Amino acid sequence: MNRDKKNVWTSFCFHFTNLNNAVSILQSGMLVSRNKALESGIMENENASTDVINQTDDEWKKYVRLYFRPRTPTQYNNEGFRSKANLGSLQAHCPFPVFFLFDLAETLQKPNCYFTKNSLAKSGNHELLQTPQQFSELPFSKIYHEGPFESHERDEIVACRHAEIVVSDELKLDEALKFIIVRSQSEKNTLLSFLGPTEKEMYADKIRVDNKQIMFFSLWTYVSKAELSSDKVMLSFNNGLGDKIFNLKIKMTDLQSGETKEVILPDHNCDGIFRGKIGTPLMEYRIEVYLDDNLAYADCYNGYVESDLPF
Repeated sequence: MNRDKKNVWTSFCFHFTNLNNAVSILQSGMLVSRNKALESGIMENENASTDVINQTDDEWKKYVRLYFRPRTPTQYNNEGFRSKANLGSLQAHCPFPVFFLFDLAETLQKPNCYFTKNSLAKSGNHELLQTPQQFSELPFSKIYHEGPFESHERDEIVACRHAEIVVSDELKLDEALKFIIVRSQSEKNTLLSFLGPTEKEMYADKIRVDNKQIMFFSLWTYVSKAELSSDKVMLSFNNGLGDKIFNLKIKMTDLQSGETKEVILPDHNCDGIFRGKIGTPLMEYRIEVYLDDNLAYADCYNGYVESDLPF
């Protein structure tokens, strides 16, 4: 593990969710347990596999769950835009992932916070730990393990890579929240475009791009770069794995007239750069880009304000 990665991984605990859930979290000012999210209707995207959820004891659904580290096996299985042919056997999908990073020491000091040696999604008995002595005895070499392993080590290492920090019921976005991480500047702009003035003032400075790939695998499709002008749109897609065939939908709203137009390109190959011309130039508009009905990019263009491109 390189120094940058080690400094980040060992300083924070991590919550991983999709864009629409992240927006709800920022608007409500807190993370909540699975049970509370379902009761209140604020969980819009199901990141996890149904099989994994079903084997997780109902007791652990009463807790907000974070990991000791990013780049877990679960994240590997569901991160990124994947065509229908590439969703995998678990059918779990987190196309537009967002990370919430909480200071590890500050979070562990909360009275309703506990931690585990391995994944609570793994069937069997689990012990919630809380003392400094128990923390010092955690199998950190397995929790932060990277790279290959022997076949006989697989189950234990995979479980330990999913070791958790849990907080009963809810976790407020207080001083312990240090950063919110996305994969690209285009995704940062997308997240910001869904926040109101209050949320932007509170969180905009915390939203960062993972330029060093410390948090994300970045192996699949996503919008890595976007350039907007009054008469054209250019989208660069990450050159990831898989066939990259999606139903590409682009929705444009003229912010002066309120008129919305939509273009759908079935079975579009999102490999490389997409260039689109706007028939009648627009000085103010909002654009939303969807891959198989999952939002991949959104932003507003204002031609009356000077700006540097790309942005």
